[in-house]
This record gives sequence, C-alpha cells and structure tokens, in this order.
Amino acid sequence: MTPWRMTDLSESTPEHPAPPQDVPDGVALRRELDRFRETHPPRVLLFELPNGDSLNVGVGGPLGYIEWLRLTESEDMITWAEAGNPVAVEVEFLCDGTPSVTGTPHLIPAEALTAALERWFLTGQPPKTLQWEVI
Repeated sequence: MTPWRMTDLSESTPEHPAPPQDVPDGVALRRELDRFRETHPPRVLLFELPNGDSLNVGVGGPLGYIEWLRLTESEDMITWAEAGNPVAVEVEFLCDGTPSVTGTPHLIPAEALTAALERWFLTGQPPKTLQWEVI
C-alpha cells in the first residue's frame, strides 16, 4: 500500500514549504492526529493520497473538519455536520501562517474525524459515515 503523505501547513509558505512525511499505517495516522489535537493549537494538515486527491484537515481541540480536494472531479467537498453542532462556534485553524476560520456546519467531533480518516486510509475510499457539502 502506498502511504499517505502529511504536511503541517500551519507555518508553511510557498517560499518556505514544510517538509512532508510519510504516514505508513493507520496506527501512525491516529498517533499523528492525536498528537496535533492534544498538543498544538488548531491547524491545517495536508494529506496527499495515492490516487492524487488531497485532504486539508483542520485538527486541534475537540472539533475539526475535512476538505476533500478531488483530482478527477470538478467539485471539491467539505464535511457537513448532519445535525449541526448544538452551539454555534467558529474555530481558527492556522494555515500558511494565517488563521483560517471554519464554522459550525462544517465542524465534526475530533474522534469522528480521526475514525473517518483511519477508515479512509484502510479502505482507500471516503467513509460513508461522513456527509459532504460541495464547495
């Protein structure tokens, strides 16, 4: 299986890109997501998938999101919280050194985000547990 590649985009810029690292298995994926969620302020991680698609993942704290950039489709997608979150919130995720705000309808619980990404990693397909909105 070709590994995913992960890049921390929080301080990455075109002039000074952050180095990507391989994510060899689901255990390593969970370990990295947990580490960023528990020990870093909210940020965007880029995951490059073997099929050419990529995922911008907002991680850090109890909520996050997945933005799916599809190579072979004309429309990209972002996670959609089915019932919404009980309280309207916005989270600033650091990307390219700049805070990027994502709001309630796109934020999902961190554990659901991690479980979905693990499933995606293992199957090579987006999990059916996620709902998407075209962006």
